[in-house]
Amino acid sequence: MLIAIWGIPRENYLFKLGSALALLGVTFTAINILYGGIAVELCLTTVVLLFSISSAIIAAKHVFGGTQVDRNLLFGAMCVYLLMGLIWAILYGLTFQFLPGSFNGMEGVGGKAPLDTLLYYSFVTLAGLGYGDITPVAPLARTLAYFEVISGQFYIAIMLAGLVGLFLNHRR
Repeated sequence: MLIAIWGIPRENYLFKLGSALALLGVTFTAINILYGGIAVELCLTTVVLLFSISSAIIAAKHVFGGTQVDRNLLFGAMCVYLLMGLIWAILYGLTFQFLPGSFNGMEGVGGKAPLDTLLYYSFVTLAGLGYGDITPVAPLARTLAYFEVISGQFYIAIMLAGLVGLFLNHRR
């Protein structure tokens, strides 16, 4: 989190927001290590989710506001896609935790799904692959899954069209 906010100008409100979320993340992580508990984990997960969403929005603004296709624009576009996968994985983790049995094929330990399983399911869904080894069965889990598929496909279509348009405009 600290590295992510490093490049933001200090007087910007986004720097203050990012710093506050990073400080909260460190604080909740320390409390979680020392004391644990579901309330602390929920607070930490919420902070990470908010930080990831704000990072994705900031990166998307830079990517969609780009004027020419260069390395930074391409890396930014990849970062937005990866952050989308992380955000959805966090949402699936919360769903799994609060609605046990909401996914078939996802095994949890202590009421929580492993992060690698959540990320795997999220990126398989984001890409629209849908292998079928993990399936959403609860209505909320299904709704999240189809929203992720739609957002992943729209992002790829819009991003590709935008990059091609920028490239062709710059060539002229």
